[in-house]
Amino acid sequence: MPPDRNQVAGILQEIARLIDTGGEDPDRSRSFQRAARTLETMPGTLDSVMAAGGLLELPGIGPVTSAAIREIYREGRSTLVGELRSGFPAGILEILKVPGLGPSRVRLLHLRLGVRTLEELEMACVEDQLAGLAGFGGGDRENILRGIEQVRGYHGKVVLPEADRRIAELISRLRSRRLVSRAEPAGAARRREAVVSELKIVAEVTGPDGPGTIRELLGKLPDITPVPADAVGEVRWQFADGVPARLDAVSPGQYPFRLLRETGSPEHVRLLTEWALEAGFRIDSDGLFRGTERISITTEEEIYQA
Repeated sequence: MPPDRNQVAGILQEIARLIDTGGEDPDRSRSFQRAARTLETMPGTLDSVMAAGGLLELPGIGPVTSAAIREIYREGRSTLVGELRSGFPAGILEILKVPGLGPSRVRLLHLRLGVRTLEELEMACVEDQLAGLAGFGGGDRENILRGIEQVRGYHGKVVLPEADRRIAELISRLRSRRLVSRAEPAGAARRREAVVSELKIVAEVTGPDGPGTIRELLGKLPDITPVPADAVGEVRWQFADGVPARLDAVSPGQYPFRLLRETGSPEHVRLLTEWALEAGFRIDSDGLFRGTERISITTEEEIYQA
């Protein structure tokens, strides 16, 4: 399944931040910000707009941003993000996470003070190097130091746009190798939580050794370390920044039920299970049953319609 409009908007916002940080044409950055806001607020779904070929008819979307949206929608990733990120030291991308430090201020710190890492930013604050720097006031020093601690507290977690980007990129890789026929984010990313502590994907795999092949693919990717799985059909790994991730490889019949259970809150799943029992059904992670008969379900929506 292609990424939804919120996932695409998150990647467009990242493009805008990276453009701003690099000091490029501000109009270019604003064009991506406008396109992201359009996707977030438009009626209907991105699927329907793409099917109708109506992307350029939406306000705030032009030829350049529409081309970026099409690539993200079709490939699950943006080559522009990779190109822009490669132009910065890795530490700069960490500094961008500090609350209150937007792209222009991060660029200024880098150009005037040579700050490239959180540690260098912390030292600049401790040594009061920000005093007299244009765009910084008396209270910024303490606010930035608190922000640095907040970012460090996020170790092993990512904000939603970054979670969207990583999930979309991985799903794109799996699809390009025809390892999955369906795959979607689950858990906190699908619930659109601001901070994601574990990336989750539910995938309908192809071939008898789908999980093994996926595990082998992950082992070859940079900044990813496979870790032992807890259950059959489960693939686990960890990113270089400590963020854990999990993929549940399932059969077509299991797909909608695993997606439901890995996204819905425990209370929601409990209530749904009770309602099913009251209606004469039994629901679990493998399917929907009436007695011993399995009810044919192919999508999550059909579970609620049964």
